[in-house]
Amino acid sequence: MIPGLDVSTGHLPLGRYHATLAEIHGRFVSHPDFAKSSTRQAVWDGFIAYMTAWRRLEDELAAYLGGERLVMTTWLAGSFVSRKPDPGNLDLTIFVDGELAASCRGKPGIGQINKLSHRDAMLRIFKVSPCVVRYRYFRSPFLPQIVGRPELEEYVMMRGAFDDWWQRARPDGVAKGEPTPETAAAIRGYLEVDA
Repeated sequence: MIPGLDVSTGHLPLGRYHATLAEIHGRFVSHPDFAKSSTRQAVWDGFIAYMTAWRRLEDELAAYLGGERLVMTTWLAGSFVSRKPDPGNLDLTIFVDGELAASCRGKPGIGQINKLSHRDAMLRIFKVSPCVVRYRYFRSPFLPQIVGRPELEEYVMMRGAFDDWWQRARPDGVAKGEPTPETAAAIRGYLEVDA
């Protein structure tokens, strides 16, 4: 369930919220708050087309996936998940099964992961700004279990970094640029949708 937007910030309350595609569309595309938006439907259509490209890749690799899916979950964030009337894109973190992707190395079509990870191209084509993270199972978050295992170190770092990043927001009127200690505080939420 998607909570209401914070009146003072225009963002979701701090945290990660699981939602369905229908709930997200209902709250951030077809909701009366955005009846005058000139961009939201196009951004949403681009997001759906982008996710469809992932489905096509999974279909192409079906013989190697053993009934599993590459995309495990997706985080949606940024100005699209706010009261901003006309966001220009949708920020995403796509979690891909890292072991499954590695098992497909060298198979026809697997190179599509790199294409679907190219942020500039995906922004141009689909109006999404994706960051692909390869999920890796780990037994424990304590350092002896992770240190010295690069694939686990990368996953833990990236997951934590994006959780932190998507909860940051510049106050109104603050120009884009590198976050400062004052603008890096966690103040907003983001959404999670299953594959």
